[in-house]
Amino acid sequence: QTGATPQPGAVHVFEAEVADDGGTGWFRAAHLESPTEGPAMLGAAVHFGAGGDLFAGAPLAGSGKGAVERFVAADGGRWRHAGTLTAEGDLPGQAFVGLQLAEAGGQLLAGAPFASTVIVFGAAEGAGAEGAGADDADMDDAWVERARVANTGAGNGFFGMALAGSGEHFVVGAPGASIYAGLGFLYRWTAGDDDAAGAADGAAGEWQLAQELADTPMPLTAYADDEPALCEEGTAGRFGCSDVDLVTFMPLDQLGAKRGVMVNDIWGWTDPETGHEWALVGRTDGMSFVDITDPAAPFYAGEILLTEGA
Repeated sequence: QTGATPQPGAVHVFEAEVADDGGTGWFRAAHLESPTEGPAMLGAAVHFGAGGDLFAGAPLAGSGKGAVERFVAADGGRWRHAGTLTAEGDLPGQAFVGLQLAEAGGQLLAGAPFASTVIVFGAAEGAGAEGAGADDADMDDAWVERARVANTGAGNGFFGMALAGSGEHFVVGAPGASIYAGLGFLYRWTAGDDDAAGAADGAAGEWQLAQELADTPMPLTAYADDEPALCEEGTAGRFGCSDVDLVTFMPLDQLGAKRGVMVNDIWGWTDPETGHEWALVGRTDGMSFVDITDPAAPFYAGEILLTEGA
């Protein structure tokens, strides 16, 4: 991809070559071009299937809907285009199918992160089923959409921006979920009640969400003591300071905030009837109310959540 205008893209295949002195070098064995002339971004992701075929993502194909191009090895070390894998039915907006590729259970996974979807392609009936591309080198368009997994709950989380598969499991990355704290979603193949075969065998079953994955960051602990942490040499407790002592500290989890939520502002208010002093803490998902009448013992009283759809 060069210049300001997106190009069709290309894939370069390199092979190892052993030199006379025993060393190993690499040479370009093939140059694979997009079968279409318009913008495609071919090569945004590439994957060698277990059967030896090469799959190349073209997320800009079809005006951004995206596609995956399949290439198979031919005689004389050549490669030929053997079909285009596209999602069946409509996808919202520019889905960018093929921005990421992986394999699990002998099926090809194509991320469509701008639609929060992963398209699962499998060998068509009569094609090989030992892995992506197996035994079907002479069958053009031998791969079809078998399933898709989506996570609309991830919001604008770019579900499908990263993919990794192994055996009968795969993980989908959603780096924008939880306000860019990011989440991973582990899926596993679950066979039908009367069928214990794997996904690659064309058996009845489905990919099911097995676990939501999140890191466990070291949280800041609360600070509360009978005496303030004095500002000395630019530090009060664990925090930098300048002529201000630290009386107490409440971490986000004590303000009702969930993972990924951030604070963005704070106001002070005094109740004219009770004289109680309040801190109104703005959060990216709402507001927390903290009674700070006794600054050494602040009390989290509750929250107001952001209006749905705001």
